Amino acid sequence: MSLVAGVARQVGLAVFVGCFALGGCVASPETGPVTSPGAGQVSEVDPSGVVDPQILSDAIDGALFVPGESMIRAMRVLRAGASIRAVDCGGEPFENLDYTGDRFDQAVFPYLKLIADKGLVEHGEKPKGVRNGSGDECLLRSLPSFEDWMKLDFAWEDIVREEYHSNDLAQVLKRQAICLREKSGLKVDDDEPAARYMNSVDFAASSLDTDDHKEVEAFIDRHSDIYVECTSEYETVFRERLLELRPAFIEKNRELLTKFALELSDAGYVP
Repeated sequence: MSLVAGVARQVGLAVFVGCFALGGCVASPETGPVTSPGAGQVSEVDPSGVVDPQILSDAIDGALFVPGESMIRAMRVLRAGASIRAVDCGGEPFENLDYTGDRFDQAVFPYLKLIADKGLVEHGEKPKGVRNGSGDECLLRSLPSFEDWMKLDFAWEDIVREEYHSNDLAQVLKRQAICLREKSGLKVDDDEPAARYMNSVDFAASSLDTDDHKEVEAFIDRHSDIYVECTSEYETVFRERLLELRPAFIEKNRELLTKFALELSDAGYVP
């Protein structure tokens, strides 16, 4: 698996961790709510106002990825959900709900501010947490809708894939590819340039003639900066297009999104 691309959703539930105490979870004091680009859609999903708006917004962002800052909320709610399930099965709560090292397909859904601040790969020790097997019945105790909620991603990915390969985005991707090639000197095809670039960075980093992990980190950080520089147009354009498509998908799945948000709330999730 690529170091820098981030964890793809298709690898399954085992990628998700979180920080969640048995009696509930509170965000670290230094980390407040991050406004979601989809937050304005919450009142349409739950006009009765039964669900906490930020929890519902997190449920939306965790299932329907778009590039940009909503990926922070997606990582957070996915970590929380996995940690609730681990505790339900007798495990320990995961440390640090706000850990951002578990990235999800940064080639398609980058949050460039995060990458600029921490790189394509976060350095340092990963917070503790042990995941349970997907077949355990206890995993459905607090969040019985979790697996159905996760399946929304597959249907959303069909929409994302079609939009990504549309003629309208082709010139944006071509400009991204040219920039990545010229700035890095690495092999980057015009077809899916971000993924090709990350594969090239991965290969080049693993081929460095050094045992000093600091040199490898510095190499990845330099190429993270190049990625940020060359991907800003893509992040803006693709985020706007996906946000135009999300309301209809949200409306179609209103009941499930609301149900899962209520389950999170009842389990003690604090956004």
